[in-house]
Amino acid sequence: MRLRSALVLLPICASVSLVTGCNFNSYVYRPDVHQGNLVTKEMADQLQIGMSRAQVQFLMGEPLIKSQLHENRWDYLYYSNPRRGDIVKRPVTLWFDEQGLLTKIDHGELPTELQADSMILKLPVDIKTEPVNTEPANAEPVNAESANTEPASTEPANTEPTNTEPAIAEPAKE
Repeated sequence: MRLRSALVLLPICASVSLVTGCNFNSYVYRPDVHQGNLVTKEMADQLQIGMSRAQVQFLMGEPLIKSQLHENRWDYLYYSNPRRGDIVKRPVTLWFDEQGLLTKIDHGELPTELQADSMILKLPVDIKTEPVNTEPANAEPVNAESANTEPASTEPANTEPTNTEPAIAEPAKE
C-alpha cells in the first residue's frame, strides 16, 4: 500500500514542480546603468589648451579619476549599460603641465547635448528643433538719427516725502 501511494504521489509532485518551475513568461527587470561623467561634444569644444585646472573643473566637473601616480592626468569616463543594446564607454583624458595648464585633450567621438539627453531619457534621437527667433515680432528698425538718446529731465528727482503726517498716531486724549 505504501508503494502504491508513493507511485501515485511521485507523478503528481513531479508535474507540480515542472509547472511551477517552468514559467515561459519570466522576466527579470534589468535597469539601464549610467555611470561616470557624461561629457558632450559641446563641453569638449569649450576646452582650450592653456586653461587652468580650476577652469577645466568648472567647465567639466570633478573628474572620475585623479590618479596619484599621474597627477597631471585627469580621466572622465562615461559608462552606459542599457537593458537592450551595446555597452557604451566614452573616455576623455586631459593632460596638464607642471604649472597646472591644460596641454593635451584626448577623446573619441562624443555625443551632442541632444543625443546625450535622448540616450538617457529614451527619446527619439532624430528630434528636430526649431531655430529660436531672438527678435521681437513687431520690431521696427531703429534709425540712429531719429532715436532720442537724451534723458527726459536733467533735474534731480524729488526725494522729499510728500506725506507730512507721522507714521504712528498719538493716542487720543480724553
